[in-house]
Amino acid sequence: MKYLALAVNLVLFVLTGAYSQRLETVVQRGHYEAVKAVTFTLDGKYLLSGSRDKSIKLWELATGREIRSYLGHQS
Repeated sequence: MKYLALAVNLVLFVLTGAYSQRLETVVQRGHYEAVKAVTFTLDGKYLLSGSRDKSIKLWELATGREIRSYLGHQS
């Protein structure tokens, strides 16, 4: 979970030019098992993470907040 928060912050840092702004760490408690896959939407506004807890989470990169959960995937 802490790695996902670090990854989101790094992406925000690079994509938004946050290097000239103060960074804020957002601790996410979304997945309760290992995250196995991460991808970005084509517009770069969202990140999707898939976990062994059989959930997929949609994250808004601008805020680092979880937007939606999709439960019950099989792989």
